[in-house]
Amino acid sequence: MPGFKIGDTKENNIDGFNLNTVTDEYYTNFFWDISHILRDFLKNANHPKKSLLALKDCKLPTFTVEEEKVLGSSVEYKFAKKINWDDISVTWYDNFGLLSVMKTWMDSVFTLQRGMALASSYKKETKILVFTPSNSSRQEYTLNQSWPKAIKFGDLSYTSSEIKVIEATISYDYAEYAEK
Repeated sequence: MPGFKIGDTKENNIDGFNLNTVTDEYYTNFFWDISHILRDFLKNANHPKKSLLALKDCKLPTFTVEEEKVLGSSVEYKFAKKINWDDISVTWYDNFGLLSVMKTWMDSVFTLQRGMALASSYKKETKILVFTPSNSSRQEYTLNQSWPKAIKFGDLSYTSSEIKVIEATISYDYAEYAEK
């Protein structure tokens, strides 16, 4: 791993910093899973492998703080005003049956016959799990009250032989983090 370690791993205490060096494993970009998001829709969809969707990538939750500025006599003071949770994107490799899963997910929010659904029926909990390679620890990101804000069914081209992907933008009210 490039870089350096701060602190002495033998004593775990340098300059008043007590370092926890339980593991030398690092979280990587390719040991992760997303769950709960389509659990209810997979049960009812015509997907041949009801537990397997081919995930390509996923963004982790991000929050930004909007600031309030107050002008004093000669100084501008800044205060935290509100928290904004940025939408995340998830990309799946398109395989047989995924279209019906996405349509069912989209229909949970809106159909032409019904219009917009009640928020209590389509806002769900989504969990993103990030593992160390040995699975000795994990990070858990819970997106509370999440729902599909946009679903892009991919692009077609005669100039590319790449696998078609389906992208979803997921909106949520707030996220919680845990390390286990």
